Amino acid sequence: MTVREDELKRKEGNHHAFPEPPNRHPGPGRNNKLCQENNDLAEKHKNLISNYDQRETKALKEKEFALFSLKTQKLERLCIALQDQRKTLYQKLQGSQQPGSNATVSTE
Repeated sequence: MTVREDELKRKEGNHHAFPEPPNRHPGPGRNNKLCQENNDLAEKHKNLISNYDQRETKALKEKEFALFSLKTQKLERLCIALQDQRKTLYQKLQGSQQPGSNATVSTE
């Protein structure tokens, strides 16, 4: 037997006991696929952050609008109260200025 034949028989005999390990390095196709998957996930992440920011901005604007509306309603009520007070004071003033009227306007 030659050395080569002896070596082949030894490999064949040990092959079933010690199989060759699988290729641990991904091929170029696998690497490209992983890169594409990574890019897709990065894009999805970016979109999620953008959507979150948009929702937060919308919620903030809605809250600001609600506060603005509440302040406007308070100002409208105050304006109506001031108009009523002015009307009452004007009527008192007109009543005190009529000839023969003994009513005086109090300056409290």
